[in-house]
Amino acid sequence: MKISEAQALAEILNRQHETLEEAEIAELEPRLADYARGAPWRDDDAARVWASPSARRAYLGARRAVLAELEMRWADRRFDRSFVRMAADDGDPDELVLGEAGVTVRIVRAPGSGDWLVSVALSPDALALIPAGTGVRIADSGGVTWLSGLPDRDGGVDAFWDRDESPMTRLRTHSLTLGFV
Repeated sequence: MKISEAQALAEILNRQHETLEEAEIAELEPRLADYARGAPWRDDDAARVWASPSARRAYLGARRAVLAELEMRWADRRFDRSFVRMAADDGDPDELVLGEAGVTVRIVRAPGSGDWLVSVALSPDALALIPAGTGVRIADSGGVTWLSGLPDRDGGVDAFWDRDESPMTRLRTHSLTLGFV
């Protein structure tokens, strides 16, 4: 059975013994909440979180809370998170633009090479909602990640399409969703 690097790391981390006392974890927790919101990490705290299953769980819980809050604020502003290619967009155009409210997904065939570029552009208002260190991911309803990364200062994230199937063909049967990582 072949396992991925992520699965191997998870297996190792799941077998770790606790290295911190409850008082040490309690002292660390307020900073973990700050880190979850994008504050820069202190080296000693990063090492303590890697070494402690309880500290990791506390950090991941704080991170999940930050992402849930972001999703609520995103919905309150009515920014797009779901993108569907309309039936009228049949064929295999060289460019397709999806979305309007706060987010634009652009799929473009590079002239000459035939390679596809997938881009997300966040409006300034949408970008302002995203905490430092929080990335965006576009995935389709079939589980394929189209792009994932930290937005640049202009709210952009770009990736090359790395699958054999054309993204335009895939969009005929799958919708796209924006998520936060």
